[in-house]
Amino acid sequence: MTVIKGGKNKVTLKLSPKGRVVLAWKPRAYALTPQQKKVKECAIACGIHKGISREFLVRQMKLCIAPCMQGKPFERVGPGDYVAPRKKYPPGSIREAIAKAEEYERERDRR
Repeated sequence: MTVIKGGKNKVTLKLSPKGRVVLAWKPRAYALTPQQKKVKECAIACGIHKGISREFLVRQMKLCIAPCMQGKPFERVGPGDYVAPRKKYPPGSIREAIAKAEEYERERDRR
């Protein structure tokens, strides 16, 4: 079936395979299990959300989520508090290649 009209309402209009318009109800969201609720609460408390860097996520999983799930005290760090180490140039860029070549030349001149 193809959805014809459906917003955030519970009821949508669909087109059946035979070409008829049909009323359909959207499925309800399932309830979270106790473990899922605890992970969700810990993630909110630790500042984990959509769009954070992988490096920050890995750090928070080790330092915040694991102790929180075990019921131990944990460090609450927001994304603004964490400063990731940055490389001078992004990997694979022409500037990185030039910088490596210049450093190689300097090392060669020292010998």
